[in-house]
Amino acid sequence: MEPLSRRRRLRNARVLANLVLMPLIAPESAILLVYMLSSGMVILLGLPLYFRKVPPNRFYGFRTGRTLADSDTWFLVNRVTGGWMVLTGAVTVGVATWVQRAEYNVSMAASINFAVFSLGMALMLLHSLRTLWRVK
Repeated sequence: MEPLSRRRRLRNARVLANLVLMPLIAPESAILLVYMLSSGMVILLGLPLYFRKVPPNRFYGFRTGRTLADSDTWFLVNRVTGGWMVLTGAVTVGVATWVQRAEYNVSMAASINFAVFSLGMALMLLHSLRTLWRVK
């Protein structure tokens, strides 16, 4: 059997490298998957807060000295927090799906999704703090 030519060996090496190094999922789909999973988690964590199923605790919820000291304040502030978490998660899922279908490039898609998610979380924080400050 004759040895392979240099050109053929290089071509075979490139093909092998592409097969081995080829990502299992396209970057655009990976971004969608990351935001779908993280938004789903935010929704699942927000629902019990919204429906007042989480009692005051030191691990989960909008925890401050005032919310931990009074259960009425806890439930009021965490209802706002949970509602924003559900809304932020749902909007982020919708925007992430739209961005992927609109075929934005990877960096633009990631930036748009991050901006939507961050804005929702910032609004959640501001509204929760405002609710806490208004409680007497």
